[in-house]
Parts: sequence; C-alpha cells; structure tokens
Amino acid sequence: MFLCKCSFLEIYNEQIFDLLDTSTSNLQLRENIHRGVYVEGAQEQVVSSAQAAYQVLNRGWMNRTVASTTMNRESSRSHAVFTVSIESKVTVHVVFFG
Repeated sequence: MFLCKCSFLEIYNEQIFDLLDTSTSNLQLRENIHRGVYVEGAQEQVVSSAQAAYQVLNRGWMNRTVASTTMNRESSRSHAVFTVSIESKVTVHVVFFG
C-alpha cells in the first residue's frame, strides 16, 4: 500500500510561500529529528495518479509570482520547489508455534 502526496512551494525575496494555499505567507523552515527538514504549514495534496499530480503542479504553477523584465517577458524572479512524497507500509504477519 502506498500513499503519495505533493506540495509546491515558492521562495521569493527570502520568504516561503505555499503555491497550493495562497492565503498563507512567509512560512517557516523547520527541522525535526523524526521528520527531517520541512516547511511548517505547507499543504500536502494526496494524489492517486500521475494525472492528479500534474493537476496539482499546474494549479500551483498558475499561482507563481511573475513579472516582466527587459530580458524575459515572464521572469519568475523566484525558486519553485515541487515535492512528491511516497510512503509505503509493509504489513508483517508473525505466527508463533509453541
């Protein structure tokens, strides 16, 4: 059994924004001994197919910060981080003979 989750963040002007939840701003980077490095408050969308993951990517992409420059009509001026996390659970059946 697998669980697949996607998140999409933008780093702009040294601040972290959740591209899947535009009501959030300036999210904080955290570190936990069990969880590792993560962004506190970032939304994770559960997906069950590649098509669903692409829809999450597309929805977040539309929320990116863009502005034109003399070199590029749609310069992002930011960094985007799209993350796909896959978790699996293994069930072990133990039988005791006595």
